Amino acid sequence: MADNPKCLYCGEKATQLKFYTKDYPSGKPTIESPIFCCNNCSEKAKQDLSICRGGIEGIQTITFSELGKMKERDIGKLCARRGYEINHLANKVWRSLLFRIHYQNQPSRKEILKDSLSWYRKNLESRIKENFDKNLSSLLDCVNLIEQDLRNETPS
Repeated sequence: MADNPKCLYCGEKATQLKFYTKDYPSGKPTIESPIFCCNNCSEKAKQDLSICRGGIEGIQTITFSELGKMKERDIGKLCARRGYEINHLANKVWRSLLFRIHYQNQPSRKEILKDSLSWYRKNLESRIKENFDKNLSSLLDCVNLIEQDLRNETPS
């Protein structure tokens, strides 16, 4: 299996994808000059991509862990020609690279469970604040116990 791409600046293992984006008056955004970089070279990549051409523009960053959590449909939209004025990710090479990074950086089931439990706990807490319910309170206790078990579990 191939490794993740290398940083453009130092040659280390890249951890994020940065690109320039601009919104045109037509309402269509652009994705231009994508760069793979590591955390150490992130500022240098940001400086290199900062071109002032006016309008609503900026530098977007997608970390590989975010790319791993994205749905395949969202990656497909990111690599699409439709809906963009200019999209430098809309070719076969970038598409295959992004999908490879997506599959290599998918979170484990335990991480997905932790994220889902924290979302569920926040949701329960907000509903309990609005209107106290004994059933919701007991569900919150269960969620807390499961989270505690996940934290205390040692890898075997």
